[in-house]
Amino acid sequence: MRLIDMLCPDSILSPNSMTQHSPILSDENPAQDPIENLGRWRRFRTHFAGELRWNPVRSRGELARAILTGVPALWFLNFMVAGLGKAMGIQAGTDDGPILEMIRENPGLILFMGVVVAPLSEELIFRVLPRALGKTIRPNATTMWPLGVLCTVLFALAHINPDNPTVPLPQFVTGLALWAMQSRFGYMGSVILHACFNASLLIPAILFMGTPQ
Repeated sequence: MRLIDMLCPDSILSPNSMTQHSPILSDENPAQDPIENLGRWRRFRTHFAGELRWNPVRSRGELARAILTGVPALWFLNFMVAGLGKAMGIQAGTDDGPILEMIRENPGLILFMGVVVAPLSEELIFRVLPRALGKTIRPNATTMWPLGVLCTVLFALAHINPDNPTVPLPQFVTGLALWAMQSRFGYMGSVILHACFNASLLIPAILFMGTPQ
């Protein structure tokens, strides 16, 4: 059974009905909501299902180009923001100490968590659910970006180590990019970018740091 069938088992979420109702209402043109007259819970489930689906107006080639340009762009932006923070006398980014220690102890598990578990769960919590709720509560909103900024702040704060707090500016920048990917491509688009970016950070750390002797 597909993920969407398990999460939203209702005839209204069938492929035929979903093609009649735009699977993803983009941030640029969300005003026409064909399911506005449904009950709020059913509207939420339908919007949630739409966010999980691939945006049919986007091609796989567009996604590939977005990934190939997005990962290097995120590297550049993260370095710029971290460097700016350092120039201002603040530690902007993640406390790498605990992560590096966990990589030394169990690199395979950390790679799996960072490339599979974190993208799947975090994109669901910080992008899919808020967007579905936003479209349910305010179906005629002209933009989703105010909600996106709020959810990105929460996403960044979730990456702070309470034992050694830092300013999560790189995570905020990354979260905005992931919100844009969710808006443009749907759930799997943001998951793939998230997974590729995490892999680009973790794989070199694992290869060059090695495991304990």
